[in-house]
Amino acid sequence: MIFRAIAGLAIFWIAPLFAVQATAQDLIIENARLAYADDDSELVKISVTDGRITDVSPDLTAQDSTRRVDAAGNFVTPALMNSMTQLGLIELFSVNETRDSSGDEHDLGAAFDVQYGLNENSILVDIARQEGLGWAVTLPDGGNGKFTGLGAILHLRTDGSILHKSHAGLVFRSGEMTGGSRAAGWTALHDALSDGDAEAPVTEVLAGTVPLIITASRESDIAQAIAIREKYGIRIILIGGEEAWRLAPELAAADIPVVLVPHNHLPSSYDTIGVRADNAALLHEAGVSIAFCADSIFVSHNAGNAMRVGAGIATAYGLDRQAALDAMTRNPARIWGVEAGYGAIEAGKSADLVIWSGDPLEALTQPVAVYIAGEAVTNASRHQLLRETYLPETAR
Repeated sequence: MIFRAIAGLAIFWIAPLFAVQATAQDLIIENARLAYADDDSELVKISVTDGRITDVSPDLTAQDSTRRVDAAGNFVTPALMNSMTQLGLIELFSVNETRDSSGDEHDLGAAFDVQYGLNENSILVDIARQEGLGWAVTLPDGGNGKFTGLGAILHLRTDGSILHKSHAGLVFRSGEMTGGSRAAGWTALHDALSDGDAEAPVTEVLAGTVPLIITASRESDIAQAIAIREKYGIRIILIGGEEAWRLAPELAAADIPVVLVPHNHLPSSYDTIGVRADNAALLHEAGVSIAFCADSIFVSHNAGNAMRVGAGIATAYGLDRQAALDAMTRNPARIWGVEAGYGAIEAGKSADLVIWSGDPLEALTQPVAVYIAGEAVTNASRHQLLRETYLPETAR
């Protein structure tokens, strides 16, 4: 309950912090501290041109026409990336007409493609931006066969389509999530990968152009994922991984990244009896590439804050702070194949930047300003406007 309260309060506190208005002109962010750098007391300037970072240095000179933003010595990080959401697919869990995350009723299986139901005007996308989220992977759920469908990568730009890449991965749900025998599920997956007449998305997986996303919590299911990797040589991304610490060396050797819900450290099912609070730290120490996400309602609501607070919890249980930030920036950029344009504050990367009010891994820290592709994100979402209109002044 405390975790949900923090995530909910963040939406109300964030509104007054956005003082910068959106503009297309070039800018320089001055007096910025790069979070968790070797010398994070050094203040640098970040120059942006045409939506991309052009230089990072203490000694940049701004032209008269360049807009200047003073970070006032606050931490600056890349905008965050959440590696498992349903942003744009679910608005209200209780209202069917706002749920486009499952192809169950149409028996589409691997062919179900979330890109066709993406709602780019979702209020929750606006809120995610305001929470410092610049990138997200949105994935299907449900499923009545071997696969639940194809996910997509979102770049939460304010100046065009947020769909960055479709066919980002084909999802296979293992264990209790299948609703039937796990042995039957893994047998069906082997059959699909061995079939010479495999359906189109499966052929992309076998060709290596699309990763196979396996949701698995139990050690035995994770072991099966490793076996699939070794037998077919395909790219695999593991999501869940509550018992992954038990197979950390094997996952590292197989080069299988793990997307974790970092605040999950108590058993919630028979598949997660072996979960432990230092899972992320143990995987990182073993050389496994980790990325973070959130679960429950936070796959669409407060998808930025919930993940970031979880990352802070992971550091309380032994994960290095730089590694926690990397799990929300650099690592997912590499895992999902967008590292050429995102993941670090360096020349050539998209100007997806967040100026924070304090330490980004502290729960009560909030964004002071957010830029996505060089454009400043404002607080003028429908959600915020309704609050300002109808919430009495005395209740704020």
